[in-house]
Amino acid sequence: MSCDPAGGPSGPNPPDRLCFSDLWDCFHRLKAGPGGVNRLLEQVDPAVIFVRRQVLQDCLKGLIRKSPSFRALGIEHKKVLGQRLSNVVWKGYLLGLAFQELVYPGAPRGRLVDRAYMTGLFRRLMDGRSEPSASVSGLDQSVVRALAEIQNLESMRLEDQMVAAGAGAIVGPKGDLPLLRSAVGGLALMGFMIWVAQRKALGQITTLD
Repeated sequence: MSCDPAGGPSGPNPPDRLCFSDLWDCFHRLKAGPGGVNRLLEQVDPAVIFVRRQVLQDCLKGLIRKSPSFRALGIEHKKVLGQRLSNVVWKGYLLGLAFQELVYPGAPRGRLVDRAYMTGLFRRLMDGRSEPSASVSGLDQSVVRALAEIQNLESMRLEDQMVAAGAGAIVGPKGDLPLLRSAVGGLALMGFMIWVAQRKALGQITTLD
């Protein structure tokens, strides 16, 4: 039995749409495979790591500007939050790898990508996606739903981790939880779009210009 992109039973899938449950299952299989996420990240192109670092730095700079609660955190608590947000970017990229397994089965990891070229591609892909109404424009609905799931799960994990680390004020009633949830959603999307930029740099994707 197949299912529609929202995850319910239906007729045959359209060829350009994925079943959410297939994508979500593949995402979790990659996370749970031998060596887990760390094994996958060992194979990541250095250009991907560079763009991901830039994305994370820009996010943290934004939090410093916008969040009094973040500015008030001690250095160790900032590190905890930064690591959690870094994991979110990788989750978005991992979703891209899951998408690749289903849509481009057997596609080679490919040669190394020029860092400057990929950075330019990524920035063009993200141009205009800062508005919520346009942030997921052009993405398969299974990807949109998976990104929303990642945002919800990672936001809860971030909240739990900050409380456990003794920095619960930032996610409390007087903290900046809505801002952090927004940051988590944005980072997950950018992680996925880093994968798109990498595939476009390798000539394996021609859409989402």
